[in-house]
Amino acid sequence: MSTDPFKNCRMKRITLLFSISFWTGLNLNAQSNLFPPTGNVGLGTSNPENIEGWDKVLDLYGNSHSKFMVRSSGITGGFWSHLSGFYGAPAGSMAGTVSNHPFSLLTNSTPRLTALSNGNLGIGTTNPSSLLELFKENERFHLTLSGNGDVNAYADIIFNVKNPVNDFPQRINSWVISHRKDGYFSDNPSGQSSLEFYSVMNNGSYAAPLSFKSNGDLILASNKNAIGGNVGIGTNIPDAKLAVNGLIHTKEVKVDLQNWPDYVFDEKYKIWPLEDLERYIKVNRHLPDVPTAIEVEKNGVKLGEMNKVLLKKIEEITLHLIAKDQEMRHIKASFLKIQSEQSEISSTLQLLVKEIGSLKKRNR
Repeated sequence: MSTDPFKNCRMKRITLLFSISFWTGLNLNAQSNLFPPTGNVGLGTSNPENIEGWDKVLDLYGNSHSKFMVRSSGITGGFWSHLSGFYGAPAGSMAGTVSNHPFSLLTNSTPRLTALSNGNLGIGTTNPSSLLELFKENERFHLTLSGNGDVNAYADIIFNVKNPVNDFPQRINSWVISHRKDGYFSDNPSGQSSLEFYSVMNNGSYAAPLSFKSNGDLILASNKNAIGGNVGIGTNIPDAKLAVNGLIHTKEVKVDLQNWPDYVFDEKYKIWPLEDLERYIKVNRHLPDVPTAIEVEKNGVKLGEMNKVLLKKIEEITLHLIAKDQEMRHIKASFLKIQSEQSEISSTLQLLVKEIGSLKKRNR
């Protein structure tokens, strides 16, 4: 150890000057930056917010806005808080990149959500090709919309047109996929789950609902509180509740009908005489009440109504056959009577012949 008193004095002066310079520089550079000994750090505030009582807090405060930047060469990102909003975002907190780079959220050192600089958002993928893309590698995954509640609780997906063109009250600009418990369009039992698709018009009314009920029924174009539409299969212009341009393969068809033609068998019903029917057919080339070939080609055939017409004709034919059968039985009875009378006449003639023969023998 040196015993030079002047040397020790010089070292003390140097140490003192260094300490004064360090703390002076620290105070000059920090100004509003305070580093309290509690472990909480406030930048722009001497009272870092720590309501929850966390171990360590870093509080970056600005009266109207503040930002925390994280940068590397060519990449700038960070967190913002702005009273009026910034970069087109509303007032509040923001996080992301300022430079033209993606922003990712990671768990377990793996990117889970990535927003590209063009706005595409990917979950499970870092290169989404659309506005929202979900990806799971070789695993089954699903998107869940859920909620707890009574019949007034819904889970909806809404497709909406923000700025419609040539708008009018009954134009449809919103389509809704709704998981609901009130069975509004389907008459599903209250409290049971149903999935209902429908559209919303500008005047607030509904149109074209399609519903899946809890018992497995599929309801097309229910007319409850909505404008029902037609369903087309193989055609773009359905002209009926169900229009099919193609083959329908089924085991059975049930048609609800009224005024079934049992009235033909009423005693007051007047059946066409065959002579009049013959004249009508010769002139019109079709049966009465039956559409012509031209009408069928143009308008088609309503199977229910056509079955009624055909049954009516069958019943009229049956009455004609019954009438002809009665005539035939009458003719047969008359014929048998004539045969019996002829047999009696023949027997009588034979007796007369014998009597005449006997009379001739006596007269000899």
